[in-house]
Amino acid sequence: MGVDQGQLGANALRADDVQAAAYHLRCAAALAPEQGDVLGNLAACSQRFGREAEAGRWLQRLLARDAADQAALIDLVSFGPSPAIRARMSRRVVALAPGSAEAWSRAAVLRLENDAKGSLGDFARARAAGPTTASTQLGVGLAWRRLGRGTEAAASLRQGLALAPERVDGWDALAAGLERPAEAGLAIRASGRAIALEPLRAAGWLRLGVSCWQGGQAHKAMRANRIALALVPQLAEAMANLGIAMREGATGTQPSWFARVVALVPGNAGALTNLGTTLRPGSEEALRCHARALMHEPAHAHALNNLGSQHLARNELARARSWFERSIASGFADGEAKWNRGVARLLAGDLPGGFADYEERWELRAFAGWRRAFSRPIWRGEAANGRTMLVHAEQGLGDTIQFVRYLEPLARAGWRIVLECQPALVRLLRGLPWVGSVVAKGEPLPAFDMQVPLLSLAQRFGTTLETIPSAVPYLGVGDMSAAPIGSGSRIGVVWAGNPEHKNDSNRSLPVEAVDRLLAGLARLGSATIFSLQVGARAADLRVAAARGITVLDLAPRLTDFAETAAIVLQLDMVIGVDTAVMHLTGALGCAGSILLPFAPDWRWFLARQDSPWYPTLRLYRQPSPGDWSTPVDAALLDVERSCRMSGQARR
Repeated sequence: MGVDQGQLGANALRADDVQAAAYHLRCAAALAPEQGDVLGNLAACSQRFGREAEAGRWLQRLLARDAADQAALIDLVSFGPSPAIRARMSRRVVALAPGSAEAWSRAAVLRLENDAKGSLGDFARARAAGPTTASTQLGVGLAWRRLGRGTEAAASLRQGLALAPERVDGWDALAAGLERPAEAGLAIRASGRAIALEPLRAAGWLRLGVSCWQGGQAHKAMRANRIALALVPQLAEAMANLGIAMREGATGTQPSWFARVVALVPGNAGALTNLGTTLRPGSEEALRCHARALMHEPAHAHALNNLGSQHLARNELARARSWFERSIASGFADGEAKWNRGVARLLAGDLPGGFADYEERWELRAFAGWRRAFSRPIWRGEAANGRTMLVHAEQGLGDTIQFVRYLEPLARAGWRIVLECQPALVRLLRGLPWVGSVVAKGEPLPAFDMQVPLLSLAQRFGTTLETIPSAVPYLGVGDMSAAPIGSGSRIGVVWAGNPEHKNDSNRSLPVEAVDRLLAGLARLGSATIFSLQVGARAADLRVAAARGITVLDLAPRLTDFAETAAIVLQLDMVIGVDTAVMHLTGALGCAGSILLPFAPDWRWFLARQDSPWYPTLRLYRQPSPGDWSTPVDAALLDVERSCRMSGQARR
């Protein structure tokens, strides 16, 4: 009696000896090519080896033998070459077994890939054909998620997990669906449940890293991705995510991780575009990285957005906007591409379109720290009817100084205004006549009926270049006065902004440019130089002292912006970089010169030397990235002329 190779193969497969199973089963197929159980087991072997196309071919041979083999057809649809083909094959399954809950559920899962709405109907038929299962509920949750219905998705996933809390894939799906920064805490907890069930699964740590990153916890994200890499050292996605988390955590080694991914998977579009973000903005090398990413994946939303950002850094606004719009069209859902398009619009002077896109800032992780959760509704332009409005400051001190100009038209519209702002601005802004009360952030708020973020007022009032409220001064110090600071030409200088600002390295002067500026002012002879610089960069004055340049340091007197304003009002001019002090100078209606980087902040537009926001300020721009000599020298020349004219007038 001969050896039954098919039975030997089946026994080996049950014992997880896939190599032996494949050998015996191939021998059986050579002797009897149409044995159904042999063909099915060969498909299972191929699947265990990860050869899905080969598994599909064995199943097709099985179906050629018996077209009504429902089990084979259910398995085969998983190996279809495209979502559309798999969806069509799934219809054959339900045609063979219209009353099978498993058939409808499998059909729904496969239909989910390109017809999420239709898959919901199939899941409903699965529930009608049999008891509701965890798999069905989890599938419904994934369908809702694909349709952008986050609330319904989370509810269905939770129902599925209530039926089967041991389902790791359910916790993964729940965590993946909680994408908004405000949901990061829930996502982290869901990822933690998955890890508790399977602590040695790299995918769980990978998902936890993403959840931590979305919640702004860069260092925890780094740890999670390092654990994933310890479990699977060549896991390219963990390498890429570690690089992203390092970039967020301001560590300097993230480019090497992106480069490793590119070396491991040369066509990885995500790694290529992330590598591009670590290079000098606007450089040819950065452009090439993003372009290579799009060669491999033309609709990669992040690469499209990042390429737009590179053109924005080159002041190529039309090109930048084109790439941002392609990113938006590709389905980029996190608001960054719309935000970036808004910046391009604002720089180009399209304030209505720009401020409309600027409202997308609340979808960005970078703005999570300024997002507020008040119970009162956000103002969209409704009539006052004697009600009280809370206007809450956001972003930097300069932003607050620039946009408090909109409180006057808000008050004229009949609103009683409560302004919440940074503590350093409270005394200064309490002098605004159209504000009922000014409260420092963190202090208890009085009652209010509606609320609005301060910078949203520009959009609410339909601001255009022609309708910017440009009358200055709109700030003052009332009866407050500072101690006299001297006579003659008095020039204030500030050369560095907040070091935590993401663009500080571009907008603040390097030490050699500070030296050039102070030395140039000293050569005027008739001018007294006053330093308005605070913080760590005030130590740059040692460079001037070493060269014998006299600069009077006023930093100890600048305890808040009311004190700073009282001093600025005594100066003939302030010269400095894009900082809150320069906003203050403009808001007080004082003369000032701003030194701007090649790619400036949106509020300074491009090319022009004046500012519609601050008529008394003059703008001096870098002609190319990193060239501070040109704007510094141009500003010094104008300061010299001004001092000469002022001296002649005094004579």
